[in-house]
Amino acid sequence: MKKRNILKAWPAWPTLFILLLLLFSKVQGQTLPANFQRVQVTASLSNPTAMAFTPDGRVLICQQSGQLRVVKNGSLLSTPAVSLSVNTSGERGLIGVAIDPNFTTNQFIYLYYTHTSGPHNRVSRFTMTGDVAGSETPILDLPTLSGIYHNGGALAFGNDGKLYVAVGENQVGSNSQNLDNYLGKLLRINSDGTVPAGNPFTGNAARSRIWAYGLRNPFTIASDPVSGKIFVNDVGNATWEEINDATTGGRNFGWPSKEGMCTSGCTGFTNPIYVYATNRNDPPPAGQGCAINGGTFFNGAISNYPSTYNGRYFFLDYCGTWIDHINPAATSPTRSNFGTNLGSGLVYVKQGTDGNLYYLSRNNNALYRIIYTGTQAPVITTQPQSITISQGNTATFSVTATGNPAPTYQWRKNGTAISGATSATYTITNVQPSHAGTYSVVVTNNAGSVTSNNATLTVTQPNTPPVAAITSPVNGASFRAGTTISFSGTGTDAENGNLPAANFEWWVDFHHANHIHPGPEIADGVSNGSFPISAEGHVETDIWYRLYLVVRDAQGARDTTYVEIFPILSTLSLRTVPAGLQIRLDDVPFTAPYNTPALSGMVRPMEAISPQTVNGTTYLFDHWEHGGAALQNINITDNDATYTAHFRVAPPALSYTPIHDAYVRDGTNAGTNFGTTDSTLLITKLAPGAQLNNARESYLLFDLTSLTGNVASVQLKVFGKVDLTTVPAVPVGVFSVANTSWAENTITWNNKPASSVAALASTTVTNAAATYYTWDVTSYVKAELAAGRKRIALALKSEQAHDPRIFWNSSESGSNPPVLSVIADGGEPACEPVTASGNDGNVPANVLDNDLNTRWSANGDGQWIQLCLANAATVTGVQIAFYGGNTRTSTFDILTGNDGVNFTNAATGVVSSGSTLNLETFTFTPRSAKYVRIVGHGNSVNAWNSYTEVKIQTGSGGETITLVPVQDAYVRDGANAGITHGVTDSTLLITKVNPSTTTGNNRETYLRFDAGGISNVSSATLSVYGKVDLTTVPSVPVGVFPVSNITWTENALTWNNKPVSGNTALASATVTNSAYAYITWDVTDYVQSELQAGRTGISLALKSQAAHEPRIFWNSSEFGSNAPRLVITTNGSTARTSTRAERLVSDVLKLTLGSYPNPFRETGTITFSLPAPGHTQLAAFDMTGKQVKVLVNAWLQAGDHRTSLNMKQLPAGIYLLKLVYNGKIVTRKLLKE
Repeated sequence: MKKRNILKAWPAWPTLFILLLLLFSKVQGQTLPANFQRVQVTASLSNPTAMAFTPDGRVLICQQSGQLRVVKNGSLLSTPAVSLSVNTSGERGLIGVAIDPNFTTNQFIYLYYTHTSGPHNRVSRFTMTGDVAGSETPILDLPTLSGIYHNGGALAFGNDGKLYVAVGENQVGSNSQNLDNYLGKLLRINSDGTVPAGNPFTGNAARSRIWAYGLRNPFTIASDPVSGKIFVNDVGNATWEEINDATTGGRNFGWPSKEGMCTSGCTGFTNPIYVYATNRNDPPPAGQGCAINGGTFFNGAISNYPSTYNGRYFFLDYCGTWIDHINPAATSPTRSNFGTNLGSGLVYVKQGTDGNLYYLSRNNNALYRIIYTGTQAPVITTQPQSITISQGNTATFSVTATGNPAPTYQWRKNGTAISGATSATYTITNVQPSHAGTYSVVVTNNAGSVTSNNATLTVTQPNTPPVAAITSPVNGASFRAGTTISFSGTGTDAENGNLPAANFEWWVDFHHANHIHPGPEIADGVSNGSFPISAEGHVETDIWYRLYLVVRDAQGARDTTYVEIFPILSTLSLRTVPAGLQIRLDDVPFTAPYNTPALSGMVRPMEAISPQTVNGTTYLFDHWEHGGAALQNINITDNDATYTAHFRVAPPALSYTPIHDAYVRDGTNAGTNFGTTDSTLLITKLAPGAQLNNARESYLLFDLTSLTGNVASVQLKVFGKVDLTTVPAVPVGVFSVANTSWAENTITWNNKPASSVAALASTTVTNAAATYYTWDVTSYVKAELAAGRKRIALALKSEQAHDPRIFWNSSESGSNPPVLSVIADGGEPACEPVTASGNDGNVPANVLDNDLNTRWSANGDGQWIQLCLANAATVTGVQIAFYGGNTRTSTFDILTGNDGVNFTNAATGVVSSGSTLNLETFTFTPRSAKYVRIVGHGNSVNAWNSYTEVKIQTGSGGETITLVPVQDAYVRDGANAGITHGVTDSTLLITKVNPSTTTGNNRETYLRFDAGGISNVSSATLSVYGKVDLTTVPSVPVGVFPVSNITWTENALTWNNKPVSGNTALASATVTNSAYAYITWDVTDYVQSELQAGRTGISLALKSQAAHEPRIFWNSSEFGSNAPRLVITTNGSTARTSTRAERLVSDVLKLTLGSYPNPFRETGTITFSLPAPGHTQLAAFDMTGKQVKVLVNAWLQAGDHRTSLNMKQLPAGIYLLKLVYNGKIVTRKLLKE
C-alpha cells in the first residue's frame, strides 16, 4: 500500500498504554470558551512525552528518544539540555521530568528514562548549567523490564518537598498488589533517592519507598501547590480511565482486581475521585477516550483566567480531542467542558509559570499555550518558510497567527495579492518555474493587521520521485504471537537506478483499535531484517502491525509505502463446574462462563481462584479438566479452546482462638506486660515522629495440634477499628513470628519475639464501626505445618504512622475474639499419570509408552509435562529421552510437589547432552514428592520441547548431586552500596578488590544452596563459570569464604546489608583472563560440618584476594547457561527407576471409537468406550487441521458413550474425528457426502 512523500516524523510514543499518533487525525476547528485562544509555541519537537517549568519560565520537554529540549522566551533552543542513550521500544524512553523545589539555588532537575542496561527504568538527578544539564546522579534504579508497555514514568514534587515517582506494572497485573516490588506503585522518596520519614510501609527497599499501590499504568501525576493534593492519572484496561487521590499514603487503588468504581468486595480499596469510560472507537464518543494522559491543578492566583477556573483540575486523553475539568474538592465531582476539537494525540497538560495552560500534542509534535485575552490585533507565531522543490511537485506555505476576533488571511506573490488565497495555508500544485518568487501573507482583524516575513519558492529541475516497495511480508499477511517477522524491500529511482540500503528508513507501528503504540525497534539503513512479535503483553485482539519503508533518492525526494500484518485469532472459553465461579485470566478475575477472542501464540496466565465464596457457599479448586496446577500459563493456538475448572464444596471452616494474645508498648512502658494489665484489648500504632513512648504492636499465638488433613485456606480475622475520626484509614500488616514459646502474661516490648521484615499480608483498617478485618496467611501456615510446626505465632503492626490508636478485641474481650479460620480438606486433584500445559497433537501419554518413536511436543518457553506417582516417594532424578536428542541440546527445569498445585525447584537450567536419542539421567537432591514437573525452555535450534520417554527415579541411594544456587548476587560498595544488583544486574556475578587509586569499586559475590535431604557426603566442590575481564591483569587469586547467614535473598542483598563472612578462605583458586571456564574450590570439610550440625543451607562468598583493575565476571544462575553449581557426592547404592506412572497409563491404550453411518450426509452418531474415568475431548477437524466441531469436552466415567454429530453447515469432504482421553489420542476418518 502506498503513501507518497510522507515523512516519518514519529517512530513511536510511550503513553503508558497507548502511544504514537494516529496517522490521520480527524480534527475540526478547535473550540475554546469565549476570549480564549490556542497559541502554538513550537512545532519542532519529536515524540514529546512530558514537560516541566523552571521558575524562570523555561519549558523542559522530554522527547522519547532521549533528548530534553528547552523552550526559552517562546523559542525552542537548537541544542538539547541533555541527550541520553535510551531504550525506546514500546513505551520506553525518556518519559518523565521534574524540577527541584530549590531549583533557584541548586539547579537540580530529575529525569525518568529507560536505561539500555537490562533494560530498566532509572530516575536520575542532573544539574543545569545555563541551558545544559550534566553531572548525572542516579537516585533510583527500578527492576529489569520484561514487557515494553506500562512503564508509568511520571515525576512530581509534593508540597512536602518529596519526589513522587509513578511506576507502571510492566504488563504484569499481579505486580500492582505486591508490596515487595516497585511496579504498579506510586513511590515517595527523598531527592537523593533515600527513604523519607512518614512513608506508610516499612521493610525492604521497595516496600519502604511505596506511597500507594494497585495502579496499572500511571503515566502522569499532579501535585497541587495550593492544597497539597496528589492526583494519579491511571490508564485503564478496557472499561475506565481513573483519576485517583493519593494525597494520603497507603492507599490501594485495586488493580488488577478492580477497575473504576468498586461495587463489591471493596474492603481495602480506595475508589477514584473521578472516572470516565474507556472507548476505543475512532473517534471515541464525546467525553470518552482511550488513555488519560495528563492532568494539572489550576492556581488562579498566578493567572488572568476567569475566577471560575481557580482550583479546578484540568485533564486530557490521548484519543479524545478535548480538555475538561472537575472540582477536586467536591465529594462526587462533575465534569465541565473546556476545549474541544483540539486534535488527538494529546499527551500532557500543565499550568505554566505565566499562569496559562500548556499542552503537548503528538499529532504535529507541538507545544501549545492557551491564553485568555480580550480584543487583540493579530500576532504571527509561526512564519512561512522558504521552500526548494523540483518542478512538477506540490508546495505549501503556512502561517500560524493569533488574534481576537479570529483573523483573516491574504497571501501575496512578490507583493501582489493572490486571488482566492485567503486561508492560513497556500498550496501550489504542479509547481513550474513561473511559480518561483517571494511569498508573504497579510493577517488582519478589526484590531489591526500584520504582514509575515517573506518566504522564497525556488524551483529546481524535474525529479522523478523514487519508488519504495516492500517485498516481504506481503500486505495482509498473518502473524502469531511469539514469532518473528522477516522483512525486505527495494528502492528504485528513474535517475539513480537501484537505491542503496543506506537510503532506506524502516519502522513498525502497532495499531490497537483507535490508537497506535510504538512497535519493536528496527534498524534503518538496511534492505532486510526481522522483528519479534511478543508472546506477552496486550491481550486485546483488535490489533495489527503496519510496517513502513521510506526510500530517499539523491535529490532528497522520498517515497513511503507500508504493508499491514493481521493477527490469527481463536476463541478462548473459561468454564467452571459449578458455573458462576471466578477464574483469573491475565491476573484479572472473570465470572464463568466467559468467552473472549484470543491471539494465537500468546502465553497467558490463568488461575482457578481458591477458595471463593458465592451465595454463601465456599468452594475449593479440585482440578482442571486438562490437568495441571490451579495457576498455570496457557498457550493460545489457532483453534478455539475451552478450559474448565472443577470445584468442590469446602468443608466448614475450623475456628481457632489464640492460646496467647497481648499487645506491647515502647518507651517508658517497654517493660510493662499488658497481657496482664490490659488483657481485653489488643492495640496497634506506629507513632508519628514527634511522639515518644506511643508505639504499640499486638502478638497472637494459635495451637493447631488438633488439625488434620490438608490445609486449603487460612485467614486471620481480628475485630477492631481506628479510634476517633482524625485519621480515616490505616494500613495494618500481619507478620510471621518464628518464636512460639512466649506467653501473654510475660511478653513486653523489651522481650517481644522477632518478627519477619516483610508483611505476610496487609489490609486497610478504617474508623467506621468495628468489624472483622481479614488477612490471608495460607502460604505461611502451610509451610509451618509442612515443617511439623503446629503452633502459629503472628504479629499485627500498623504500617503507617498515625495518632489515634487502632483498638482490637483480644481473646479475653468477651465477644468477637481473634480467630484463625482454617479450611482443612483432605482431597487432592485426581492423580492423572501424565498431563501437560499443551501439545501439538503429540500427546503427553506418549512419554510413557516405552516407544522412542512417539513423543510429546509443545512449542514455547515454559511449556511443561507433569507425571504423577500413585503415592509420594523419595524422588532422586528423572530419565528423559529427547526427540532429535542426538543433534541438539534441550534446556529445562525440574520441579517436584506433593499436591499437584505447589511446586519447588529440584533443578534449574538443566541441559541435555545433545548426543543421544536414548534415555539420559538427571539427578538432584533426594526429596519426597508425588508429582514431578519438567518445564521446558526450548532447544538449541528452536523453541520446541519434545520428549520421547520420561521416567522418574526413586529411592534413597547415593549419587553425585549437582545443586544450583537458590540465591546468588553480587554487591558493590561506595555510591552503589544500596543497590540490589541481584535485581538490576541479575545475570552476572562480579568480584573485585579496588586498587588504592580508586574508590567505590569493590565487588563481592554471594551464593546460597539448599542441601536439604543430603547425607553421607564424601566430597563437595564449588564450580563457578567465569574469567578475568580484559588482558591488563593475567590472573587473580579468588577465595571462597563461609557465610553463616542463610536467610539473605538476592532481591534484597546490598553492600550495606551483606551477611558476615569468615576471615579465612575455605579454599583459593587462580582465575585467568583466558577463555571462560569453570573454576573449582574444594569445600568438602565445610559442607560436611554444616550438614552434620543440621544446617542444610550452604552459604558462600567469593572474594578476590588481590587488588586488580579489570573485574572478574562470573555467570549467575539467571545467565541462561553454565550456572554456578555445588557438586556433592554421597555414598550409597544406585537409585532405581519407577514404573508406577507407566502402569497407570496402560489402560489408556484400550480405547474404542466408532461412527455410523460413514459416509454420512448431514448427521451421524459417534460411539466410544472408556476403560476408566478421565478427561475426554472429542472434536472434528477438517483436512487443514482446523477444528470445526467440538462434541465432548468433559470429565467422563468409564464405559460406553454416545453422542450425535451434526455437520449440516459444513461442505462435503473428508474430516478427522479425534478422541483425546487422559492425554492419549485415537482418530477416525469421516466422509461427508
